[in-house]
Amino acid sequence: MWYKKRVTQRTYVWVANRDNPVSEKSSAKLIISKGNLVLLDQSQKQVWSTNLSPSNSDSVAAVLLDSGNLILSDKPNPSESDSLWQSFDHPTDTWLPGGKIKLDKKTGKPQYLTSWKNTQDPGTGLFSLELDPNGSEAYLILWNKTKEYWTSGSWNGQIFSLVPEMRLNYIYNFSFHDDPDESYFTYTVYNTTNLSRFVMDVSGQIKELTWLDSSQNWNLFWSQPRQQC
Repeated sequence: MWYKKRVTQRTYVWVANRDNPVSEKSSAKLIISKGNLVLLDQSQKQVWSTNLSPSNSDSVAAVLLDSGNLILSDKPNPSESDSLWQSFDHPTDTWLPGGKIKLDKKTGKPQYLTSWKNTQDPGTGLFSLELDPNGSEAYLILWNKTKEYWTSGSWNGQIFSLVPEMRLNYIYNFSFHDDPDESYFTYTVYNTTNLSRFVMDVSGQIKELTWLDSSQNWNLFWSQPRQQC
């Protein structure tokens, strides 16, 4: 999935089968089967699926929303709230406005934002961002999902304590949510014409970027940790 308009650089924001690429992409097929979105390779073998419980419904459709969220729904003209499955719940390296990186408190399972292997390979890399599973209301960056080397500090109601750049919030509207089922951080942009994204970069840094039409380039708003891992 990538930006279609305005962004002249091919910029990918989501990859479904990042660790199981199709060798003959011209003959691969993306279909709806038994209520699931399924990717088939050149031999018609399944290489990726949304993995929902099988359904015989013939009204399930895949819809790509303007938010960059790919959803499955059986409703006409659906929104995120109508989704049976959504790509925002399965992020790869990019975190778009309206998405969230959450901690499931019932299972204790965090949701990861994980870097590419390198700039050319979208496979699962070594660096990941997660919400502290111990409940500190801080985000952690891990190497190999085991070695913590950066923390955002705790949420103080307005910003994460170790990310002072968040005070410059004239572009972004940040919010942290905490309830008995889950905790998550999310953000939106005040001006929806601004294109913005967070990326868990191959450098080991979390980067906040905005697109500048004037220079036709991504502008780095901030990155943490400031020194590359």
